[in-house]
Amino acid sequence: MVYRSLDPAQARKICVDDTLAGLQNIVKSSTNKPFRFLYMSGADAETDQTKTPPVMPEYFLMRVGSSLNINWTATNLDTGRS
Repeated sequence: MVYRSLDPAQARKICVDDTLAGLQNIVKSSTNKPFRFLYMSGADAETDQTKTPPVMPEYFLMRVGSSLNINWTATNLDTGRS
C-alpha cells in the first residue's frame, strides 16, 4: 500500500484500530442512552469489498472495511448486543 505520508501499519492503526477504540470508549462513557453519532468517511466509496477500486485499492478497501466495521459495531453497541 502506498500512502505518501503514512506507512500501511500506521494508516490501519489510525483508520481502524483507533477509530473503533474511540467509538467504544465514547459509548461506554456516555450518560445518554442510546448514544448517537455521525461517522463520515470517503464520499462515493465502493462498499462492495469484492470490487477493486482503480486507485490505491488496498487503502480504499481498508477504509471501506473500517466503515463497515464501525457501522456494525455501533449498531451492536447501541442495542447492547456486542
